Amino acid sequence: MKHGEYSVHPITGQSFGWRTWKPEKIIIGLGVDIGAGSEIFGHFGVIIGDNVMIGGGTMIYSSNTINGQFIPVNIGKNAKIGANSVILPGVKIKENQLIKALSVVYFDGKETVIK
Repeated sequence: MKHGEYSVHPITGQSFGWRTWKPEKIIIGLGVDIGAGSEIFGHFGVIIGDNVMIGGGTMIYSSNTINGQFIPVNIGKNAKIGANSVILPGVKIKENQLIKALSVVYFDGKETVIK
């Protein structure tokens, strides 16, 4: 993975259609499926567990300059995130948890909230 560039298959060179920002702070487990058009902003850390499915167009942020949140994101094993969802800083998605398409998931200072 390279900062700001579309991720590509290491052998074929074919684009996966998703991008990472600060990839050195992103950990992606085995068997993860990330849909085209998704972007992961790893500035303060993003951990994605094994066998996670992330729908196309999903945005994952570990920093938010509007409200001053700079907190890692943790997505548990086997979680599923529907297309075009937004995951904001500090979110902890549990193992096997389902986030429906078009959801906004944020950390309110105490717990993860799904809207």
